[in-house]
Amino acid sequence: MLMQALMMVLSQAAARCDPPPPNNPGSAVGARAPALGHVLLEVPLMGSAGAPRPLLDSLDERDLKATLMVSADWAERHSAFLRDASSRGHEVGLWMSLRDDIGLSGAYAQDPSFADWVDAIRLARGRVKRASNQRPKTIGMIALTPIGEMAIDALAFKAVLPHERTIGDIPRRVERTDKAKGRTRVLGQGDYADGCGHVVPHWTPAGLDRATHAAARSEWVRVGMPTMDGAVQAKAVLDQWLDQVVLRESWRVVTAHQMAKLAAKAEGDPPKVAPPVAVARTVTKSQLDRATSALVDGPVLPRRPGGTLNLTEAFYALVVHLATDADPGDVTLDHLGGPSTCPRTELTLPISLTDEDVRTAAAALAPRLQGRVPSILQVGPFTLTASEALVLFSRAYRGEALQVGPIRDPQPQSQGCGWGDSKGL
Repeated sequence: MLMQALMMVLSQAAARCDPPPPNNPGSAVGARAPALGHVLLEVPLMGSAGAPRPLLDSLDERDLKATLMVSADWAERHSAFLRDASSRGHEVGLWMSLRDDIGLSGAYAQDPSFADWVDAIRLARGRVKRASNQRPKTIGMIALTPIGEMAIDALAFKAVLPHERTIGDIPRRVERTDKAKGRTRVLGQGDYADGCGHVVPHWTPAGLDRATHAAARSEWVRVGMPTMDGAVQAKAVLDQWLDQVVLRESWRVVTAHQMAKLAAKAEGDPPKVAPPVAVARTVTKSQLDRATSALVDGPVLPRRPGGTLNLTEAFYALVVHLATDADPGDVTLDHLGGPSTCPRTELTLPISLTDEDVRTAAAALAPRLQGRVPSILQVGPFTLTASEALVLFSRAYRGEALQVGPIRDPQPQSQGCGWGDSKGL
């Protein structure tokens, strides 16, 4: 039976799901990156879900449009909310239950026919249209069947949003029995590597970081945004992500109907290639505080000061902080390798410098933070090794006495002196 095959596929997919564990909602957003292509913000609404007013308020404040995927029953219970959302430019799509709407379950002697699919979808679409004052052009369901695809195309839908993985997750046109291509586009979830689908697993920065990773690596990405249980706390997390990632990185957010049209225009174009490191790492002030507390004394540098950052990441973030008059806040790292050589020190005794010496050196270095950390650099009247400069920068950041003596690298015989690289997550 078709239903049994579908259930087997879905259960196997669920077994491979390994979502990121939730972190504190007050934590900083960890992943920042531009989207490789277009992003769809999708809100599934069915069953006992409440009307997501705080979620839409956050989007409306930033002129971002969502696609609300609603079941017919849910639409009839929340008609006023849907009409208001529709008037604000959000798209209302139709969510179909394979069991409740189509009648696809183990209790049936045979699978539904083409006519059964058409009748069920037409009935549900009419109910949503009456409730929302918007005729759905997008349809979603847990998994697609060949007959279901043909019925959807025959009813002139523009986009299909399945919850199952599609081949390569690249938009495609539905298949018809005559081997011709249909008009409707099937929009996959995008590049979510953990097998958990596209819906945000929890309202924490880690849950939304997962969406950022997918958008940075895939040209067509859906971000499923469930209703908010702890509305105030969840809205704060969403607001942070929208401001610091979606808006700051100029994501191209579209509705499902718009994505289908864009995919049609791009049909036949070569796929965009994701950069080797798609998502840069962000260093928060608390991370830098912990790292510098482990760096101010020496005489041997730890490989991972504070347990989170490596030495190259700490060096990059410190240079940005010291080169900037205003507090730069969180620092998004760029690509940078450790020192190419581990030179011997020219110091025999500890030396003292001024704050102006240190900040002038950092300001001169900041535009050149590419390639590798310089093995030696000039700070005031002294030539210091990278390890000595790192300790000095740490002391300047913490407001401690600007003195430094000979400092040894953690692994002077290895490439990069044991510093590690600054790169993406």
